[in-house]
Amino acid sequence: MRLRIRATVTALLVVLLSVGISPAMAGTGLGPKDVYVQDESGAPITGGAVSWRMSDGSARSARTYGLTADGLITFPYAPAGDAILTITAGQMASGDTISGRWTISLDNSGTRVTLANAPSHAEIVQVVGPDGGGVAGAVVTLSSTCDGKVWDDQATWVDGYYDENWNWVSGYYEGGYVDGEATTSLTSSIDLDSGTYGYSRTTESVWDSNYNTIYQATTESDGAAVFWGYGNPLGCRQVSVEYNDGVVIQSASGELGGVVTLPYVPVVTLSATDVRAAYGEGVNIPVSVLVGTNAQTLARQKPQGISTTVSIVPPKGAAHGRCGAKLKAKTNRNGKATLRVCATASGSYSLRVKGSMRKAGVRLLVKGAPSTPVTSVTAKSPDLGELSVSWNPPEYSGGSKISSYVVSVLSGGSVVKRIRVKANKRSARFSGLGHTAAYKVSIVAVTRHGQSAAVTKTVVVA
Repeated sequence: MRLRIRATVTALLVVLLSVGISPAMAGTGLGPKDVYVQDESGAPITGGAVSWRMSDGSARSARTYGLTADGLITFPYAPAGDAILTITAGQMASGDTISGRWTISLDNSGTRVTLANAPSHAEIVQVVGPDGGGVAGAVVTLSSTCDGKVWDDQATWVDGYYDENWNWVSGYYEGGYVDGEATTSLTSSIDLDSGTYGYSRTTESVWDSNYNTIYQATTESDGAAVFWGYGNPLGCRQVSVEYNDGVVIQSASGELGGVVTLPYVPVVTLSATDVRAAYGEGVNIPVSVLVGTNAQTLARQKPQGISTTVSIVPPKGAAHGRCGAKLKAKTNRNGKATLRVCATASGSYSLRVKGSMRKAGVRLLVKGAPSTPVTSVTAKSPDLGELSVSWNPPEYSGGSKISSYVVSVLSGGSVVKRIRVKANKRSARFSGLGHTAAYKVSIVAVTRHGQSAAVTKTVVVA
């Protein structure tokens, strides 16, 4: 009996030392400690790398783990008391990354930590057409009297930390130009102690690779031009908008945070948005490209009509076939053209006209082709080293029943785990994955006609 007791004590000492806890700490509430981390709205912070250290230096965690989908980290064999929690690259619901150190109290009832949201750092100019649709490809320029101060939308928000002497240091927010060409970064001090967030006036301008101040942005497909972290003085919010697609040239003015309307930009219209076909058939896609809101406007503004190039882009995996495909055409004087695709793949066939106010598209449903991709995919890390994923069936299966789903987990482009799920199942779960590592999980639907395109999600595993 004495030998058994001695062996048990020795094993306990090995466990305590392996997690960085001195034997003297064993009686201070030693045991598993749950810590829930969330933002100010209550949304969980996930992923990242998390560790703890007792404030008096008596104990520390020996390993780092990530936060689960519920914002939970469980530290095994941690003592009760004041501790310093360290989070590196936690993922906030807003999309921001948060890092830093916080003083917390570890206890047996579960510790909850609320981290401040990053201050708003985007100024948006919305450029729209006559019916409110977003205009792509418009160039938005800040007033020449104002320097652009642009931060990367993937910048890191640090809500304070302790320096090497364990003194509290106010947080900062830093980043670079959104297109990755910046040669300098920004730093803006935030006064955390006062509870108010504001950008300092000492923020420097960002320079591009040619050392020009960044002051322009081009609108995306939704018509938005985004200036990240633009720290402009009062009265310096004016912008100019230039639009030139080779057919229509327009200019307008507006201000940061506002909406700028361009009355005449190309509008792509279709006679049908859903088209059904049998595999291998040739399908004609009639297209109209107008300037303004209707044909009367077109005739009044452009008496000769418009002649511009319109093209259709099939989804991945669609073959041209031998149906006389015509994926690009010039519109006639009435702004009309006819395109033609071969029905070899179901999915969204997108139409492109330079500067079009919206992305028009037609959904082709091909009987006898592989199904469309699965829908409503969600992926998360519910526990340490685990990844779970769920989905809904494809919108169209190609006229055949789904026989199964293939779910793969990839790291660095290589498949590390793969399973086949029965057709009546809509979820999968994987374990034994690396802590704080990012994985991609992909799902394909399988029918007798082949596999659908994969839908992929990235998950940071706790």
